[in-house]
Amino acid sequence: MTDAGPAPEAWQPPPEVEPCTPLAGAPYPQLGLHAEPSLGALHVTIMYKGRTVLQETVGRPSCMLLYGPPGFAMQAPEAQLVAFPCPTQLPDQKQLHYTEKLLQHVAPGLRLQLRRTGLWAQRLGKCKVYWEVGSHLGSDSPSAPACLLERNRDTCIFDFGTFFRELMEFQARRRQDSPHYTVYLGFGQDLSARRPKERNLVLVKLEPWLCQASLERVQREGASSLDSSSLGLCLSSFNSLYEDLEHFLDYFMEVEQPA
Repeated sequence: MTDAGPAPEAWQPPPEVEPCTPLAGAPYPQLGLHAEPSLGALHVTIMYKGRTVLQETVGRPSCMLLYGPPGFAMQAPEAQLVAFPCPTQLPDQKQLHYTEKLLQHVAPGLRLQLRRTGLWAQRLGKCKVYWEVGSHLGSDSPSAPACLLERNRDTCIFDFGTFFRELMEFQARRRQDSPHYTVYLGFGQDLSARRPKERNLVLVKLEPWLCQASLERVQREGASSLDSSSLGLCLSSFNSLYEDLEHFLDYFMEVEQPA
């Protein structure tokens, strides 16, 4: 589950990670998503073996996924912190044990950043992370092969250029299936096609709001992943889609300008 290295005599949590404090009130309170997020928003969903434990909308260009005290994340004050919830309220004690053991190795965290070209990720901790771009959970639509996210290497895990090229092909009826915009991160376990993603101990789902909103707009204008050629629907122009892209690029030109 972690990168190879000298094997310790007995496993001990990293010294920089302190025990988490159980959440008060109802187990795993979910944060409501904004009704109208900005084009640069990123929806983040964290699941423990198929159980949703956190939903949050990241409104900044960068965020840090972490477990325990911020530590290294304090060196990136511009990043929004998204903390893995403490798993102590999981009913299965065996699942609780292995989930917590896995999360201890996430430190110092995993950094995500939305750029003009796409969504980039950098794994800083020892816990191995696999990523893939796919459809919604439970869908029969095939996903791209899962890849290992190398440690301390900036990696593009979602390409906006590919998505919008496929979206325009979908709108023009040159492809049947709508393009995927959901990125999955599997912590400690490979995202095997033979095993449902819901069985992963720790699974993170990422959805760029710009892609979701653009696909929904195209579908409202008449495109559908179903075979609807007999309906003779007339597609509108690409103007509205181009306007969204221009606003998105303007947004990142503003946030990327040096102070």
